[in-house]
Amino acid sequence: MPRKSAAALAVPRPVDGRPPRLTAPAWMSLAEKEVFDEVAAAVDARHLVRADLSMFCTFVSGVVLSRQAAAELRAASPVTPQGTVSPWLRVWETAAKTVGALGHKLRLAPSAREHPRTTARRVQTGIAPLAWLEQQRHGEPRR
Repeated sequence: MPRKSAAALAVPRPVDGRPPRLTAPAWMSLAEKEVFDEVAAAVDARHLVRADLSMFCTFVSGVVLSRQAAAELRAASPVTPQGTVSPWLRVWETAAKTVGALGHKLRLAPSAREHPRTTARRVQTGIAPLAWLEQQRHGEPRR
């Protein structure tokens, strides 16, 4: 194991010993940085590690792109005046598939985080956590 440099040793570490949360790279757009921070803050600090950064950045870019495509589809019809499908529908579809696949790989989806039996047990006992969207709507804290 190589020795740490003086600069690496000078970086303050959290008192509780947990690694610091990932931070958005400088090259990301403002919208991407907002999604990056939102999702990174929604999971435990130890969930995303530095090795996940490249895949996580692609996930975030997919989220932003799918939101942009959805906004374009809401502003206009999914069918063009010529009767063909809007190109934004294909963009949205591709971005949504990318987000779904990478979200599962990064264990951001509930089905990837815990075993189905655990989820079923939580539902039976009444301690199943609210979905993130429901928590945002109702303003309830995460469990």
